[in-house]
Amino acid sequence: MASSGGIASRGDLFGQAPIDLSALAESVTPPPINTTRRLRGRDEVIEALVNPAEGRAHLLHGLGGSGKTSIAADIAHRPTDRDVWWISAVDKTTALSGLHTVARLVGLVSDSPSADQLWGRLNTRTRPWLLVIDNADDPSVLDEDPDSVVAGRGWARQPRTTHGLVIITSRQGPDPEKWGTWLSAHPVRMLTAADGAQVLFDHTHNRGGTQSEAQALATRLGGLSLALTLAGSYLAQAIDDPWPDSATPSTFIELHAALDNDRADVLDAATGEQVGNRLVDRIWQLAIDLL
Repeated sequence: MASSGGIASRGDLFGQAPIDLSALAESVTPPPINTTRRLRGRDEVIEALVNPAEGRAHLLHGLGGSGKTSIAADIAHRPTDRDVWWISAVDKTTALSGLHTVARLVGLVSDSPSADQLWGRLNTRTRPWLLVIDNADDPSVLDEDPDSVVAGRGWARQPRTTHGLVIITSRQGPDPEKWGTWLSAHPVRMLTAADGAQVLFDHTHNRGGTQSEAQALATRLGGLSLALTLAGSYLAQAIDDPWPDSATPSTFIELHAALDNDRADVLDAATGEQVGNRLVDRIWQLAIDLL
């Protein structure tokens, strides 16, 4: 992975200070990942993004905590000789600020570049590049005019060059009225019991119980990537605690029982994303209690 950097002069005739491209590049750098721990159960979707059969613009969609961002980050950190820009799209201001930064990095000097100007530069670049737009749960944040997003002529577009790749992560699925039809959509589903169990073992270093016990806990956690990661991290801390408390769950069976017995009525009454949110909240509370 490479990124644009250096110092660029702009407006020297007017006495303006040069732009520090290195600092700008840092603001659109992908989030760090644990390079020693592989993603489980995501080989198929990663292959579809790394070697796309069609299209150069892709939508990763799924529930919050399903692992969309982790997949995008894994691809962004792969060792390739290309520029990588990571944009947060949690709201319109943040998204446009990041995209304006990319515009500066590819050579546009305007303080208010247009989407057409940015894509004019991107589509003529000969150096490979990847643009990740993360957490675009509201597609309308990607342009002042929602119709432009649908038409694929807003700030997010289908690259017209084989050198470029766009990955968007969102809870919003491939709705033609919100996204249009220019994106290739990839659902990020819940992990299978076997893959979920492996996530738990990856964190506990093969401690905490048997394969069947790990799979049962993974099923109880709904195969939600974030919940499994938190549960595995929690159990690793509990197992390594030099002064263990007998009341603290430290095995797959004990954590499973804690989830079933404590607030089980609330968890079982919830559906869809509510289940994941409440499971994550419960595991966070257990982790806090461990401190």
